[in-house]
Amino acid sequence: MMLVFIILILFSLYCTFKSYMSKYSIGLLAIAWSLIGLLYVSVHKVARLDNYTSANLFSSLDYSLFMLFSKPKFSFFTLIRMFNVISVIYMASLVFFSLSYLKLKKIHKLITFAAVAAFSCIYVFLYDPGTLYSVYIYSTLQNFLPYHILSALDLVLWGCVIFVFLVPLFILLLQYKKLESPYSKRQLIGVFLFVILTSIVYLTIFKITNMRTIYITSNPATILSPGSYIFNFSQTYILLMIMCIGCMVYVTTSFNITSNNGFLRKQMIRATIRNKNTEAKKILHSVKNVILSFHILSEEALYAEGEKKNEQLMLLNEKIESYLKHICSFGAINSVQSDFWQEETSAEEFMDSVIDKINCPQNITIKKLYGNSDNTIYIDPFYLTDAMTNIIKNAIQTTEETGGDSIEIAISNELKWVVFSVADKGTGIKYRNKKEIFKPFYTTKSMNTNWGLGLSYAHDIINMHNGKISLKTKLGKG
Repeated sequence: MMLVFIILILFSLYCTFKSYMSKYSIGLLAIAWSLIGLLYVSVHKVARLDNYTSANLFSSLDYSLFMLFSKPKFSFFTLIRMFNVISVIYMASLVFFSLSYLKLKKIHKLITFAAVAAFSCIYVFLYDPGTLYSVYIYSTLQNFLPYHILSALDLVLWGCVIFVFLVPLFILLLQYKKLESPYSKRQLIGVFLFVILTSIVYLTIFKITNMRTIYITSNPATILSPGSYIFNFSQTYILLMIMCIGCMVYVTTSFNITSNNGFLRKQMIRATIRNKNTEAKKILHSVKNVILSFHILSEEALYAEGEKKNEQLMLLNEKIESYLKHICSFGAINSVQSDFWQEETSAEEFMDSVIDKINCPQNITIKKLYGNSDNTIYIDPFYLTDAMTNIIKNAIQTTEETGGDSIEIAISNELKWVVFSVADKGTGIKYRNKKEIFKPFYTTKSMNTNWGLGLSYAHDIINMHNGKISLKTKLGKG
């Protein structure tokens, strides 16, 4: 039990440092920390009422950790109240975490908030030991049986609990069918799996702790008898919860269900940019010296006459060709400066500014498919403009080569993503080349004029914005 407690704390700390406080990460963190709270209450309940018997799995270490953490501080009734409140926090967090990936109208958000708040208040009040004690005394002294009413309410609330667990899953499945981006779909699958895994952990804790009974199958008086609660934590439960938490770690890291723009991520980005800036300065310094030598040769040729002029021009041409070959032999080129800003701007306005800077041929039209919504993005305009310019120029070039007359640029909103889509009418790309297209220096054209860095550069810049770039193509169809 204590090993599960420690592992869950480590997972929650990892999520806390990994994610910044967005509407997505807050819900996930609330779920993780509420599960920790439930285990914490469970530990104190066992310390007060039961003899702790560790499962065979790491029993000595588990028992030592239990003795370290468990100091009976709360009464049994207080523990029940804490368990009920934290359970409500968990269920509310589960709902809001799932729905945060959907675009709901304000009225729907208010209705959801009111419904969750009402359910939480009724849940905490109905299962409070003080309420049950009053009902028990009243039914005993007055010879009246409100127990049937209590059982009916209990039945309704258990239906609501099942509704809380199942409806987010159902809504996520419906939303999945509407998505186009592979990253949006993968993210929604991650959210779906995370909800299932945390639900299993919660129900396991509820089962093994046996903090309160179900009134439909028993009597309210049983909650007043601590001796009726038997702690049952077998090795099977330990393995089940550890496996679920391990899967939660995998889903969180692999399915990108929260923002990566946390403290650790920002420090890594700063370090990476500083290193690349140092490399860029070295390259640019050598380039500057070579350009100065070319400038001197060009001036000499400009003022020379006759055969001397031709010799100077030939020498300049030879040096330029030699230097181009030298540059093309580099294994990687990446020149990013140290200042990487994230400014708030409109995705539509940003795209318009990019299109305005592109000299598009008169025979090709750029069609804007922006939709009706205004999408806010946080970007470094300098770098992302370069990245998008490379992508759009590629689309224009391949469309022009095949005699096409237009390209399409669309902007849409899917889950937490703002999706930019650039579609051309070119020749498309062979399936075996799809994985190579974003690698540095990969090009099917002459290396003298095309270094194969455009899409590689765009890939790096978009990744630095915590974004993703993907390719959908069919040979002969763009």
